Amino acid sequence: MNQKALVGVVGLALVLSGCSMRFEKDGIHVNEPVKVKQTSSKRKIKKVKPVLKKKHKKTEVVKKNSTLWNKQKSQMLNTFMKKWSAKRQQKFTPYVGKTLTLSSGAKYPEVLEKRRFVLGKKTIKIGLSLKGENKYDYNVVAIYNDNFKKHGMHLTYLFTLHRGKGVILIDESKNVNPLVVHQNSDKDLNKEFQRIINLKK
Repeated sequence: MNQKALVGVVGLALVLSGCSMRFEKDGIHVNEPVKVKQTSSKRKIKKVKPVLKKKHKKTEVVKKNSTLWNKQKSQMLNTFMKKWSAKRQQKFTPYVGKTLTLSSGAKYPEVLEKRRFVLGKKTIKIGLSLKGENKYDYNVVAIYNDNFKKHGMHLTYLFTLHRGKGVILIDESKNVNPLVVHQNSDKDLNKEFQRIINLKK
């Protein structure tokens, strides 16, 4: 093999191995292969952690039921009832813890538990609630009665709280079951009762 052929073979081998050579006067010099850093075309994607919204616990708002009725309001109603009944030449006895016996024989507040009450041909849930607590559909906060002994009749006013509003029911029935009541139609009495209820005391 001649010298030119040998140089060609060596050169080809060096190219394949990644080496380079240069021809100088003192001979052929072989350089180390140049290492090329491969740059990845794939960019590193930073994982973004999703921002989780903090779940706020729903705080139950406990609404304190402001009592619509109290002793002070009972006294105010009693004062008004004395004036109101005097104009009508009537004398009402309020329920203050002692049983009210009607001329019919019925007794309050006992009948509120033992009898069925009907208003407008419908049975209603009614009961004594002197502090104005919402225990029934009609919460009785005050009872006033006037017996007409001569006629064997009575006129009993039941002052009630119904869905936050004042409703005065009148019992004129005999000692029967159910007891049928009807709503008071006296505007002055209704207005004063509601006014007392609305007072913030």
